[in-house]
Amino acid sequence: MDILGEYGTILLILAILFGFFMAWGIGANDVANAMGTSVGSGALTIKQAILVAAIFEFSGAFLAGGQVTSTVRSGIVDPVLLAETPELLIYGMLAAQTLGMEPDKSLHPGAGRSLRRIQLLVLSLVLLLWALV
Repeated sequence: MDILGEYGTILLILAILFGFFMAWGIGANDVANAMGTSVGSGALTIKQAILVAAIFEFSGAFLAGGQVTSTVRSGIVDPVLLAETPELLIYGMLAAQTLGMEPDKSLHPGAGRSLRRIQLLVLSLVLLLWALV
């Protein structure tokens, strides 16, 4: 099955949409955790908190994002193991992204979870590897 030739554009669009949705959720969660107490205690105004968060969230993503991306891309599941069936890697990565973005939590914030999004992403990739071996 030549999945990339047939559905490559659709899969790329899905991966980009899921990635943006996941980044938005992770960023919002990080900012709420980091700035909630500062704003709540009155140490920072909301405008100051937004400015501080924008600077440090961007800096963290820019400076450390490459290592995180490298680990998620090839440090958990070795793509060489799936060279003969690349569609399984594509499906697995999209499924991991879907689980990692927790659509139920993002669309209904009252439905709390005990795991963070990045933990769910890594867990789903480990389960993918376990299922394929």
